[in-house]
Amino acid sequence: MKFTSALAAFGLLAVAQSNLIKRGGDYDDYTPWKPYYPKVFTLGVKVDGKIYYSFQVNDGQFEFDHKEYEEYCEPPHKPKWKSEPKHDSGKWKRGDDEYDDDDDEEDDNTVQFGDDDDDDKKDKYYKPGYKPYHPFLKVDYYKGLDVYTLKNTILKDSKGRIGSIVANHQFQFDKPTQPDALFTKGFSIVWEDKNWLLALNGKTTFWDSALNDYLYKVYDAPITSKSRKVELVIIEVVFKSYD
Repeated sequence: MKFTSALAAFGLLAVAQSNLIKRGGDYDDYTPWKPYYPKVFTLGVKVDGKIYYSFQVNDGQFEFDHKEYEEYCEPPHKPKWKSEPKHDSGKWKRGDDEYDDDDDEEDDNTVQFGDDDDDDKKDKYYKPGYKPYHPFLKVDYYKGLDVYTLKNTILKDSKGRIGSIVANHQFQFDKPTQPDALFTKGFSIVWEDKNWLLALNGKTTFWDSALNDYLYKVYDAPITSKSRKVELVIIEVVFKSYD
């Protein structure tokens, strides 16, 4: 009787230990590659299908004029292997073009994505080393270009000022933020309307207001009867290497 009880106890112990054994499946340790933002970017303003460069005035107010975004020409890549060189000529890229998934091409820049708030599930996760279906627009850095970073839904410029919607609904950058500001966080990057866009609390529609015939400010709501719907386009900043 004691032998039978001991055998039963041993059987239960074996079953319990078997549940602790790690299965040897190929994907047990697989963690999806989490998309992330460009480290540094500038903002274009999309109006009626055209994208215009934005800039800040000295006090951090965000404005744009009629200077249009130009196509970015990827510089030629040097072959990395003695056999099967990748490509030896530049390629024009548009941010709203579908990416041609060609295994013969290789990109020197890390591909970067929007955040977890992106509703387009197929754009969220890719295997490391693969290009996105929707590349970011790009621009070479030049002195005077206003650039931004985004972390924990807080948007900052190169001077550390925080992107805010102030009491009159204007979009601008302040340090410190204004005590009566409507929003000082809640920004994200989403794929929408064939571009990577800046969103505020998930919404990508902003509005402009003309200062004169060629200069405009941006708001999160229409403040005049002539305000137009605009979108803020993420343009990745490329820093050239002179090595």
